[in-house]
Amino acid sequence: MVDPDTAAPGTPKRRDPVDVTREETSVSLERLAIADEQTVRDAASSDDVQRTTVQSVLRAIDIIEVLANANRPLRLQEIADGVGLKTPTCHHLLNSLVTRDFATRLARPRSYSLGPRIAQLARQNRSRFDIVQAAQVHMAALVQKTGASVCLATLEETRLGIVTELIAPAAPDFRGWRGDLARAAHATAIGKAILAWLPETQIARVVAEHDLTPFTEFTIQTLGELVENLRQVRRHGFAVEDREFHPDTSGIACALRDKSGAVVGAIGCLIYQSDASIERLRTIQLEINAAALAMAPSIP
Repeated sequence: MVDPDTAAPGTPKRRDPVDVTREETSVSLERLAIADEQTVRDAASSDDVQRTTVQSVLRAIDIIEVLANANRPLRLQEIADGVGLKTPTCHHLLNSLVTRDFATRLARPRSYSLGPRIAQLARQNRSRFDIVQAAQVHMAALVQKTGASVCLATLEETRLGIVTELIAPAAPDFRGWRGDLARAAHATAIGKAILAWLPETQIARVVAEHDLTPFTEFTIQTLGELVENLRQVRRHGFAVEDREFHPDTSGIACALRDKSGAVVGAIGCLIYQSDASIERLRTIQLEINAAALAMAPSIP
């Protein structure tokens, strides 16, 4: 393993989880399958091909309501009749809903049912309120123990956002992050902590929607790098951010998952890069993993 503090000049080395610790400290509720690069690339390509333009939001909602009220999967013609649409129009709308998991296409018989995304959104909304309330005491303790600024983050569709934050006196704040944060899941510890536990198709959508924007010279810029980094996040149970979003900041983050194993957000610590020795990052990592474990019982 190359020591990033002794790397030769002119060959900058981004720190990854394996540089902080080789131990597996995962707080996941279960092990998920590891996506390989080709699978993610294929999913991204498929997402681009299948994405269609939704002609009417109201008509799409009508289809969702018809599926929700049905007590069995419905065939295309049944759905079209139920919402008063021509079959081709209904088919295009259903393709859009299937692409975003608001509807599920069944092969035998060829029919449709309500997709998992609606339940996931409802669960995320419920969990967010619970998490914010439960996180306050743990976030305050993290600030006290680590001297780092602490935040709670979520990914809405493909957009990364901070839900709540606590700023330490001698640490960076998050105000300068707001503009570009939505498209920086690949460049932040909080973003990578969430991405690592998402389904392959959702990771692909994030990449397809925002690309791998190079915020600094340390930002992950290839799909191969991202896949390898997310493997390390899953293996070690935390994500590292090393000058990847802002050149003067580093961070550690850990995913927060509900009782079903679905990721609902991440808790992250941010410090100045000049203070980011391996020893301090290791201390923060241990504290943030402990905080995530302590918060787990409060997540529905």
